[in-house]
Amino acid sequence: MMGSNSCNACSAGKSSAAQANICVNCRAGKFTPSAGLCTDCPAGTYSSAGAGSCSTCAVGKFAALPPTYCIANPSHVWDFRTAASYPATSVLDSAIYSSPIERNSTKHHVLVASAKNGASIPNAAAGGMVFDGVDDFVQLETWRFGGAASFEVMINYADVTFGSAIFDFSSPVGGYPSDYVLVGSNDMSSVHSGDLFYAVGVGSVTEDSSFLGRGKVNSTSVYVDSLEPPAFWDATNQFIHAVFTINSRFMACYKNGAIISTTKVTKDLPVRKRAQHIIGKLSVPGVRTFKGVIAYMRIWNGVALTQSDVSVLYNRRLL
Repeated sequence: MMGSNSCNACSAGKSSAAQANICVNCRAGKFTPSAGLCTDCPAGTYSSAGAGSCSTCAVGKFAALPPTYCIANPSHVWDFRTAASYPATSVLDSAIYSSPIERNSTKHHVLVASAKNGASIPNAAAGGMVFDGVDDFVQLETWRFGGAASFEVMINYADVTFGSAIFDFSSPVGGYPSDYVLVGSNDMSSVHSGDLFYAVGVGSVTEDSSFLGRGKVNSTSVYVDSLEPPAFWDATNQFIHAVFTINSRFMACYKNGAIISTTKVTKDLPVRKRAQHIIGKLSVPGVRTFKGVIAYMRIWNGVALTQSDVSVLYNRRLL
């Protein structure tokens, strides 16, 4: 910065252009390692505007892009885009924990995704796990979750069929989900308009008692909260980035980085280990399978991602 008779260095966190007479704050995500130069924060660090240094993300978090704050690492990651050999029918949970010891401990058992009935990653060009829409699905090893949670998928519908499911994490009773988190296409009619169905609930709720897009049932032992925005899956044969979140107050759904719909929740989702975690199939009688490709799925236990988080994930999507 130019003074009346000399040039003075800008203070930490500020920079100036050549022959400028003022210093300005560096933008968030940058710092000044030397006078007058705003530099991007190193990987794993972040800063606010005007910072003279970058702060390291806490264990279990990673820096957003630009690195203005830190986001929680996902608890579980199944990346179906590549495999050691083809065709591949099993994928390990590749979530990054704070240390290799923690990763391989009984607390963080590495969960396996196992393809069933012909689902597979046929080759690298497929872009993910391929489902035929007839009877294919992927079985995940189960774990305890509840309360706040977030679910991220990168998905390509080949055909939005009648009630096709993205995932079903539940304990089925009498052929219907109980104590569940479900995501798929809406089941109100055979008109395939690509409506979303995202539901959480406790107790066995059948189609006859307002399950799958027919309102809400809330009582002492049975409740279901759902989001059903129209035309969510409005594009076939192209990838859609989708995130579904829940906490003690709201559930929300996001598409391609933008929030689409929210609703208040009736009760906290119980923390427990459910009987099945399935991708591509719904535990309801009838044709409830997914046809298309799923590139990856990431899950956050105990974290309801924010709009800012989801925007970052969309901008950093793994495709």
